[in-house]
Amino acid sequence: MKKIIFFLIPLFIGIGIFIWIIKITGWNQIVKLFFTFTGWSGLIILGLTFLVVLTGIWKWRVILRSQGVKLPFKKLMTSYLGCFALTYLAPATFFAGETFRSYYIKQKEQNLSWEKTISSIFLDKIMDFSVMLVSVIVGVLYFLFKIGLPPKNLSIILGAILILFTAAILFFYLKCYKKQSIVKFVLNIVGIKNLKEDHIALGVEKEIFEFFHRRIYFTEVVLLALLRNVFLWARHFSLIVFLGGSVGILGSLSALGFTYLVSLIPIPALLGSHEAIQTFVFLKLGMTESMGTAFAMLLRSADLIISFLGIIILCRFGYKFIHKKINGGSIEKK
Repeated sequence: MKKIIFFLIPLFIGIGIFIWIIKITGWNQIVKLFFTFTGWSGLIILGLTFLVVLTGIWKWRVILRSQGVKLPFKKLMTSYLGCFALTYLAPATFFAGETFRSYYIKQKEQNLSWEKTISSIFLDKIMDFSVMLVSVIVGVLYFLFKIGLPPKNLSIILGAILILFTAAILFFYLKCYKKQSIVKFVLNIVGIKNLKEDHIALGVEKEIFEFFHRRIYFTEVVLLALLRNVFLWARHFSLIVFLGGSVGILGSLSALGFTYLVSLIPIPALLGSHEAIQTFVFLKLGMTESMGTAFAMLLRSADLIISFLGIIILCRFGYKFIHKKINGGSIEKK
């Protein structure tokens, strides 16, 4: 019941924001912009969306390969798409997507240890987050350069958030480089000191530390994380151009940076929240409110297509899971 409430509250908040933005911008203008987005322009945005997903799967595959695990691309793709659907459509159920991804791939490859499974997903996320943080900082700084500094209180809040995330990432990488346990460090702070050496958390941490010292794989994963971000950047830039906007490469990076920021809010499919932030960004960069709203809605349309594929996988997996519980045995490997 609590999970349903945690899902519905953000959903209703998002719907409320969405309706409010539509009333402000005007539905007729949004529909007009939608009709200008057809044919090749739609295929390009959809193609870039698939490239983002495929690059993400490839990156995860390299991480697993660095751990001595070689899995077919298809198995990783089904797990990745199911995770994407859960994370995008039900973000309030924290880590549900990652839990599905780890459980699914573990069922498909039972020789794969939990330590390698969990660490590979964590590394996949932390590499994306690192690149995301750089994009947010550069994008926000350019945005502030264009419009001027915001009010003092907002500047302090925004600056504190960016400094906090940057410090956390730098702390993580420093500990990994020195192979100093972060798990023990955190547990010592909360007063837990008697952790067994064979605990799964320490096993996961060991796998993470070892990855950062495998330079060839680490470099490849960094490049793939950057490439994935470039495809996202290109998607934002292309869509702005197709809608008739002209903000340049750095302007589209600002739009991407704010997309990243709003994605931290646990609202299903970023409904309403994305329209609100992009309406603000587009208006400040010299474009129209309706263009910002249409921009967010079109990006969501592309992401929902990917989510739909993930939902099919989730339903198929759910059917097999129930069948397993009723009849016993393991989930069929395919």
